[in-house]
Amino acid sequence: MNFKHEKEIEWLDDRSKYPYLREVQLPISGRTRMPHSSIVAGKLVAYAKLEPTAPAHSPGMFVRRLFYVTPRDPYERGGPYEAVDPYSVQPGIPALRGEVIISEWVAWQRAARVL
Repeated sequence: MNFKHEKEIEWLDDRSKYPYLREVQLPISGRTRMPHSSIVAGKLVAYAKLEPTAPAHSPGMFVRRLFYVTPRDPYERGGPYEAVDPYSVQPGIPALRGEVIISEWVAWQRAARVL
């Protein structure tokens, strides 16, 4: 996907609560309004808002990134394929993916609880 038309990421919840977010790209009506929360299989945490010049995918529909968690998140080890680092979510650039990021976060959380 081309992210160059993203203007901002709208956060609905504090990203520090999550070791990872699931990212999906879906056609949604409108460039900036909040998508219906039922569009994802869980809790919508953030979504991309597009510039006014962003081209439509089809009439009135624009491909936008959504970031969410499901009731079974977080996984004890690793994460799902679509997992991204919440702190790497920025408008216009791809978010970082990978089990290494998630494993490091889980280790950091465990260490923080012990101290």
